[in-house]
Amino acid sequence: KAIFAWHARFAEPCGQELELVPITDPLVVRPGGIVAVRVLRQGKPIAGAVIARKDPSGELISDATGRIDVPITTAGIQILRAKLIHGEGKGEIVHNAVLSFTPRP
Repeated sequence: KAIFAWHARFAEPCGQELELVPITDPLVVRPGGIVAVRVLRQGKPIAGAVIARKDPSGELISDATGRIDVPITTAGIQILRAKLIHGEGKGEIVHNAVLSFTPRP
């Protein structure tokens, strides 16, 4: 999911198997601010979900409500990625969710 302009409906789930849903408008956050997102699987929050990003500070983990507060440390495009693996090994199924946005200067 890529957000270029904000609308309140973006804070609602789309019904994907795995998705990252912004809780607030990520386009207005500046470096030093926080973007809150929720990780959902089949519309329900996932605790312990790992979000990877290009920032060198590393991965972030969702709380019991699926929420992750993502610190914005640099200007420019922000790319968040969640990955869920079922049945590791033979018959493995991998679901990915990506949320990208570029805060306005």
